[in-house]
Amino acid sequence: SPSLILDHRRQNFGNEAAVAEAEASLLVHAFEGGASVPPRDAAAALVRDGLAVVDAVVLQSAAARLRQHVDSRLSDVCGATPPDGEPLLGQIMCRRNRWDLKLDLSEHPVAEALRQLLDALGPALVAALGRGAQLFELGALVADAGAPRQPVHPDTPYSRSISVATCMLALQDVDLSMGPTHFLPRTHTERERSASWGRDPTDDDEIAAALESSSTRIPLLRCGDALLFDARTLHCGGAHVGKRGARRTLFYASFRASWAAGDWRGAGFEQPGTLLDRLRGRYHLSRSGVLVAAAPPLRKRVASLLSATVACAFGVGVGAP
Repeated sequence: SPSLILDHRRQNFGNEAAVAEAEASLLVHAFEGGASVPPRDAAAALVRDGLAVVDAVVLQSAAARLRQHVDSRLSDVCGATPPDGEPLLGQIMCRRNRWDLKLDLSEHPVAEALRQLLDALGPALVAALGRGAQLFELGALVADAGAPRQPVHPDTPYSRSISVATCMLALQDVDLSMGPTHFLPRTHTERERSASWGRDPTDDDEIAAALESSSTRIPLLRCGDALLFDARTLHCGGAHVGKRGARRTLFYASFRASWAAGDWRGAGFEQPGTLLDRLRGRYHLSRSGVLVAAAPPLRKRVASLLSATVACAFGVGVGAP
């Protein structure tokens, strides 16, 4: 997702915003419209185009509550001393006025929004990734006025089959000035373009030609609308040139296919995605697309049973003096 970045991108270019502006000058020739689809057609659109927009999947009231929660949590995180343990902000390109905040399923606004999101898109995720896809990321992308455009990138390296799919939910109406996400449709199956995206397009004629020939789709989501995309699809966050205070907040959840549990094929992609450590490996999608808790490993179940047996034998436990 937004958190998976190529190290060499930062090392080679340093100023990511300058790279993004160079790319932007090459991506102005073909803007492509894209109508939203009903939930039942989202999986087919995902396979065909690498992305699908589905309208009104979450109630606006639930989206508003989650947005308030994200604003509060982000204010707390940014105003506090960095924790000694797990960082609560994920890695993200072009950090100025842009944040990637980890969220917790134990927080009601988060759990409710995800439930409604999966009610609509859970079956499409199962169709794309197969049964047992693990919760891989859970967070909110926040951009304030002044956030620069990002370089074009995929969130995962190229693979023959989809390994990660991301659902993004708009927590307010998004207009063009707020830097909506730009997508290059149908780049999820193009190995050369996906593998070589990190080169400087101003110095590489082949990549420049590829960018010039690509169409761009810029979905303008309304509050409660969702966008499902294949993490191999090339995309970037736009520049937020809107008025001060016009914050753009996107809730997102990513799921990884059960077969894709190994390391990524592609040096530099950072693992393991924007997710609180205590949630990692604990949730997956059922056959119907519902989020369910994973059973603990056998050794943990055995250890728990032995502990309970010992407690009973020695009179330790509930009701013991």
